[in-house]
Amino acid sequence: MSRNALLLLLVCIALGGYVYKYEILEAEKAQKAEAQAKLVFQFGEAPITGVTIIRNDSTIELVQREEDWYLRRPLYHRANSVTVSTLTSSISFAETESVVDEAPDNYATFGLDHPAVTLIATVETEADTIQLGAENATGNYVYAKRPGAPEVFLTSKGMLTNSGKSIVEFRDKKALVLGENDVERTDHITIEGRQTAIAIERSIDTGNWMLTQPVEDRADNDAVRALIQQMADADVQQWLSDERSQNLASFGLDKPRRSIHIQYGVANHIIQHTVLIGDRVRGADATNANSVQYYGKDVSRDAVFVIDSSAVGNLLPGLLDLRNRTIVEFERPDINRIQLDYGDNAILCAQDSAFMWQIAAPERRLGKDWKISGILSDLEALEAVDFISDTDKLAQYGLENPRIQVMLLNYDEPVLAVAFGRTKGNATYCLNRRTNRVYLVQNSDVEQFQLTMDDLTETPPEPTEGSTGE
Repeated sequence: MSRNALLLLLVCIALGGYVYKYEILEAEKAQKAEAQAKLVFQFGEAPITGVTIIRNDSTIELVQREEDWYLRRPLYHRANSVTVSTLTSSISFAETESVVDEAPDNYATFGLDHPAVTLIATVETEADTIQLGAENATGNYVYAKRPGAPEVFLTSKGMLTNSGKSIVEFRDKKALVLGENDVERTDHITIEGRQTAIAIERSIDTGNWMLTQPVEDRADNDAVRALIQQMADADVQQWLSDERSQNLASFGLDKPRRSIHIQYGVANHIIQHTVLIGDRVRGADATNANSVQYYGKDVSRDAVFVIDSSAVGNLLPGLLDLRNRTIVEFERPDINRIQLDYGDNAILCAQDSAFMWQIAAPERRLGKDWKISGILSDLEALEAVDFISDTDKLAQYGLENPRIQVMLLNYDEPVLAVAFGRTKGNATYCLNRRTNRVYLVQNSDVEQFQLTMDDLTETPPEPTEGSTGE
């Protein structure tokens, strides 16, 4: 590159840098300053931490504490985060669209003689106030002014809409106040009914949930986690007044149909949350004539609420809903033999050196690998529809001489065996011989194990033309 060309390149680079710095960046800065100047509330990028809504007949005060919003007036209660977020966003981004009158003679023309809403927004220790009046002719904007200032201007209608919501809409709709961490660290759950109780706790060693009352057994991890999450997600339909809420007996909450306690430890302290479910809602308290509703209460708060039956159903699990209904558990790599016993007949399936399933007895045949492997899948998916506590009556259940038995082996060493006996309606008695536990399972699930040699054997290919058949 020649000296002149290099000098020209350097001049171009310098010129480009100048244009970027003094033309583009300055233009962007000017645009940002212009947009900032149009904002009704001049808080910059600082987040709003408090809002007071003054209406002709009421005042609502909202305050942020850490990351959560709370109502402070007319009552103290956790606030609905979505409703508050919508309000604060409309305040933060509201712009002055145009100045209508710098000093009007009659503020009533703009609905500002008695403002519909006075909004006080707070950022840390700084506050600003605006008064909102009537909508303009198009209905897209609202007239506004600042207290003590004569100027009337148009601004976004969103502030009027979002600040005009009722106290019920600003109130948190969660039946139970649970944070995300509370859901994850819960380690004890107790569900008390009027006559029964279920207790579950999480094992420190394995992290699995275990039933401790009324039976000691494995719990269904997914069902327990779903219950905790449903408690966190359950919404109320309406809150009753604190005055009415003092008489718990009138809502069946002095002796609730369910009391659900969840518990966890934090820094050597035991934290417990409790929700009560009482009587069915009737009369004026019902918010939906087409839905069954119940009274409920979070014991950490004074007010009684109304909750829909769809949410209540999730909060009223039975023992079977929470119990681990898996019949057998095994490791597939440990299994290389499957024996199917049907009274006097038996079929033995075995894996070959390529880990493909074949028929080994009563005669050797080419097996349907996918079909035989499916026996293991069907066993893994087998679930109880009920649990039989009396395991001393195997003959009564048809399990002393079962009509079907599936045995899994590691070579000649039995790993487990599942037996199927008599039917009871739509269910069949089932015995896990390794644990000696008896269950009822769906008849349709048992039918999957009623297999013949033809079901498990590959059909030999048709002889080709010219074949000797030998």
